[in-house]
Amino acid sequence: MQLFGGKGKMLGLLLVLAAFGSFYLGDITAFTTSQKAIAGVALFIIVLLVGISLLKPKKTEEDMIAEQDERNQYIELKCAEKAFRVALYASFMTIIAGMIAFGLTREYAFIWLVMGGIVPYGTSRIAYIVSAFRYDKP
Repeated sequence: MQLFGGKGKMLGLLLVLAAFGSFYLGDITAFTTSQKAIAGVALFIIVLLVGISLLKPKKTEEDMIAEQDERNQYIELKCAEKAFRVALYASFMTIIAGMIAFGLTREYAFIWLVMGGIVPYGTSRIAYIVSAFRYDKP
């Protein structure tokens, strides 16, 4: 199944246009830097939500049969596990890099980097412990 029924490029183009639109609006208006950033994020979110709602994939009969096939579900589960592992290692490396950078520079911006890595890493570890207690009962 293709992402957004093959219309993913159109969604990407809409997001790029939204980015350029936010820069243009920021230049012609007298917004402060923080107001420009908020307007850009708001425009990005609006275009993303509209694009996703308009480009929802339509399920064909082949897609429904494929979803019910156990082998495909197993493959999707394994792919999701690998993606989760990559995200877990990336967040751990973010924590380590932020700690090293803060130690070298004493810039407090790196503390936010560490906290940004701790949140997903800690959540995944807590979820692992909870699921281990819940599903590994004899």
